Amino acid sequence: MRHGTRSREEGVNGAARGTGRVRRAALALVGAAVSAAVTVTPAQAEPGGTKTLCRSEVTPPGWVEVHWGKSEACGATDIPNIKTVKQVAGLPVGSRVEACATMVPPQGWQPVSTSYSVDCRTSPGTGTYNNRWVLERVS
Repeated sequence: MRHGTRSREEGVNGAARGTGRVRRAALALVGAAVSAAVTVTPAQAEPGGTKTLCRSEVTPPGWVEVHWGKSEACGATDIPNIKTVKQVAGLPVGSRVEACATMVPPQGWQPVSTSYSVDCRTSPGTGTYNNRWVLERVS
């Protein structure tokens, strides 16, 4: 090989041609994997997993509300403005979950008992009404 020229098979610093493409492709795959790991949505959580949402956020399908509370992270207020939701989609038939009676139970779930819980209060007043269910997966 003459000085200052490179063979067709060699790239920068004598590396085989295509090495840069392989390296770029590998980095793109790693970037895609990291991006996918960071963008997990509630619907992608494990069955039985929980997440806290602001009151204004819609509870995703397949999730139930299990606790209400207050947090300045969702705005200063005197009323409960955060809710903890639990994913019930994917739990086996016969599973039971305590949930606030603040929404219609997901498809395949039915209430088997009711009670009152301070954890399910969605307003500042006291209450004595049944606001909590035990839901059972029936299908």
